[in-house]
Amino acid sequence: MSTALISLGSNLGDRRLRLDAALSQLATTSGVRLLRRSRCRASVPVGGPPGQDAFLNGAALLETSLGPQALLAILHDIEQRAERRRAERWASRTLDLDLLLHGETIVEDDQLTLPHPRMTSRRFVLNPAREIAGALLHPTSGWTVAALARQLDVGRRVVVAADDDAQQSKLIAALAERCSHSMRPVGPPAVEPWQPPSPARWWPAETLLMLAVCPSRCTSERNARQQLKLPAFGPVTWLGACEGMTLIDEAAAAVQAASSPA
Repeated sequence: MSTALISLGSNLGDRRLRLDAALSQLATTSGVRLLRRSRCRASVPVGGPPGQDAFLNGAALLETSLGPQALLAILHDIEQRAERRRAERWASRTLDLDLLLHGETIVEDDQLTLPHPRMTSRRFVLNPAREIAGALLHPTSGWTVAALARQLDVGRRVVVAADDDAQQSKLIAALAERCSHSMRPVGPPAVEPWQPPSPARWWPAETLLMLAVCPSRCTSERNARQQLKLPAFGPVTWLGACEGMTLIDEAAAAVQAASSPA
């Protein structure tokens, strides 16, 4: 049996009813046992088209005999029953179920990435998750869920890494302009270039997010960290993985997700 962590969200129709119904379906699925669920929390939409209603978000901790791909298929089936439409990235949705963690399994393929590639930058994911599963380990960062959430509470700067200096400078300038409209009560985060310490195992203090443009030639996250001289441990938000989005839009969405109240 494995422990799995999922996030839930809805911003169409009766949001709470949809989340409750999804968990009821999971709880009656063969090979799945619902251990705990978080409180529901409202959050502003991030990265999608304007004019959306607020989301209601939560998290659930499961015990399962299903493998990651089989569990993901179950989540997609529950979404389809709720008439989920995937017409536009980050648009309004009746139900959104994401598989965040499946034990300490690491998967990188066309259908599934584990841990979920954007969970470490999303306050609306981490706040409910730490309520029920703070001690779970995020295997690629080496941090617990509670530590990841705490970093978003205390971080004050965004660090940008890329193997192309011109691309890095352009991204920093554009992101600094976007961040000037931050909703953070302590003001907008500073946006700075990554400067490797010596040794490169240290995590830079007061970092809200480390954004890194994934090198074109890398076979794994470990390899990408080595190429960019990033710390071996700590959360990294990789840019360049979202089809149809520019790097700056992807980066700005990550900063908004890390900064917005949830």
